[in-house]
Amino acid sequence: NVYGPGGGGGGGEDPCLPSLQVYPNPVNDDDLVVNLIPPPDPCGGIPSRMSQDGKNILKVYDMLGNLVYTKTYNSLEIRINDLNLKRGHYILNVFTSSGKTNKEIIIVE
Repeated sequence: NVYGPGGGGGGGEDPCLPSLQVYPNPVNDDDLVVNLIPPPDPCGGIPSRMSQDGKNILKVYDMLGNLVYTKTYNSLEIRINDLNLKRGHYILNVFTSSGKTNKEIIIVE
């Protein structure tokens, strides 16, 4: 699923924030790929608020709010092959180096 600027569930209030792409969704035994997609450049004359070399933190929570997975990475793409989550719905948050959060609901089958 691809959401517009501001990410899914983030309200999209700032068009200069990256959007979030997560696939495949639902997740089976495949790797989960998470991409931060930079906003258009120039973004209304405002420089992009994300850096490809900044640290981004990915956190996955179950529907009760328990943290079940976390990983820090330094790129715009992360490939996760060790989720090992039970069947259900989860909230995936990506905290960017600019301090903004993008959210996505993922489904594990």
